[in-house]
Amino acid sequence: MAPRCKARRTFEGRPLRSFGVARCYLTLFILPVSARAAWTFIGTVAVKFFIAQYLEKLHILRVPVKHVDHPLDARVPFRAEFLPVYMRFINFWVDTIAMLETKFGAWQGAAMGSRLLCYLRLAYRSAYDIYSYCMTTTSRPDSADRGIRALRRADPHFFCVPSLHIAIVALTWSFYRKLFDEEDFTEGEKTCWLSELREEGIAIGQSVLYLKQHSVNCLPAALYMMCRIAPELFTPDDAHLYIAELLASAEYITAEDKAEITAYIASLFDVLMSDEEGGQDWTLPLKHWLDGYVPAC
Repeated sequence: MAPRCKARRTFEGRPLRSFGVARCYLTLFILPVSARAAWTFIGTVAVKFFIAQYLEKLHILRVPVKHVDHPLDARVPFRAEFLPVYMRFINFWVDTIAMLETKFGAWQGAAMGSRLLCYLRLAYRSAYDIYSYCMTTTSRPDSADRGIRALRRADPHFFCVPSLHIAIVALTWSFYRKLFDEEDFTEGEKTCWLSELREEGIAIGQSVLYLKQHSVNCLPAALYMMCRIAPELFTPDDAHLYIAELLASAEYITAEDKAEITAYIASLFDVLMSDEEGGQDWTLPLKHWLDGYVPAC
């Protein structure tokens, strides 16, 4: 299939993180080809992620809140130094749109990026279908780290299952795998950038566990959600590959614990995927799991 747009330049060997995002934050919101997608995405994030959590914190919303900690979470040590990796999840996907705007020009790049924004909005809206049914949280250890304390002041921490960090990682990687085959990218660019997205996606996945922002339960829930809401991008095989690679490079977890955690995440993912009701309403398997789960704390 011929690409829809002709690239202006090629960038083999140049990492995604090297494309400046400052202009991208502006162009996405002002160019007609992307403005609607950008503003509706921001509105969804504001209403269905931040505002909803603060309304719960202020006792205006009264959605049940359940702990989703698991005994295996204790096998992952708290490591405050992973905060910068955790906070990379926004520029993780913004970097890619900056690359598109540089490679194809602002107009065409923003138009392609708007397709990713529509998927990201779908992820937030879909996750809220679970959050509005049952909010979830985890126990987090005290920390004197200033960055950690700032994160916790800003984050009410009621939206754990499913993990949007993991959903965004899965979505971004699989979106670009498809886009790279549809548009004018060289084989070198495809290989380099998919590898970079995968490696950084693994690092972000580890960070959510090291910072105790998510339980081992939150990750398979996110991967399950992506398989159901965007099957044209992300498949169960993709989920199993991510699970297998997630802790392979984890420096502070023993080999035995890696094996047990990996097996548990894969098992819960398979349980959710095997629930036949998920084919009609993807939320039902997760709701059933939340109804029956007995937390570790």
